[in-house]
Amino acid sequence: MYIPKDGVQWYTQTTIAFDEYFPEGRVCCRVCRFCRYDKNFGTFSCMITNECLERENLDGRGKDCRVQLPDTPF
Repeated sequence: MYIPKDGVQWYTQTTIAFDEYFPEGRVCCRVCRFCRYDKNFGTFSCMITNECLERENLDGRGKDCRVQLPDTPF
C-alpha cells in the first residue's frame, strides 16, 4: 500500500459491490463467509462491518449487516 512521506491528507470514499451466495435462502451470519470466529477470545465478528456477533444470534443478521436482499425471489 502506498503512503506518502508526509502522510495522507484525505481519502476518497468508494463502494464495492459483489455477489454473495447463501444456501437455500438461509441469509444469516452462521453461513456467511465473512463471519469469523476468534479462537483466542471465543467470539464471532463480521469482517465487513467489524461488528461483534453474539453466538446465539448467528442464525440472524448483525445490526450493521450490509447484505441487500433481492426484491423478488428466484
